[in-house]
Amino acid sequence: PTAQQRLDMLRLTLSDCPQIEVSDLELKREGPSYTYETILQLREMYPGACLILFMGTDMFLSIDTWKNPDIILENAVLGVFSRGDKGEARAIEAKKAELEQQGARVELVQNVAIPISSTQMRRLLIFRCAADFLPSGVLDYIREHYLYDTRTNWKNLPMDKLEQVVISLLNPNR
Repeated sequence: PTAQQRLDMLRLTLSDCPQIEVSDLELKREGPSYTYETILQLREMYPGACLILFMGTDMFLSIDTWKNPDIILENAVLGVFSRGDKGEARAIEAKKAELEQQGARVELVQNVAIPISSTQMRRLLIFRCAADFLPSGVLDYIREHYLYDTRTNWKNLPMDKLEQVVISLLNPNR
């Protein structure tokens, strides 16, 4: 999906949450867009606001590799989601402690964890099994715009073609 389509799906997902504002600042920015720039722009627009940057575990654990992570950590609270994996929880706690020692604010977001990755979700979409995992408006949008190979008819494929499809859906490390 395009950046605009991802934004549209996010707006659909959060349409029942009036206290959350979905921003298109990064889509309007020319050239590469970095999170620290967005945080500084939001800080300027909302000087007294508590900015929370929500992210999943993989992004949280790699924040040191981002461009100017110190600016992000100085200006926003990190809201970290987890899938609930025990090994992941230990890594999150260790990273949280490390960042908090540096003055960062990190909040672990309590959520109903659905142990499914984005890769797995795309597989479910391809095989039309994702309805239980997505808000209906988002699923309708995906189908309406034929995103994630939802237009392809996977029925009655010869075994060699089906095997190619399945292999393409596997993690390259497997």
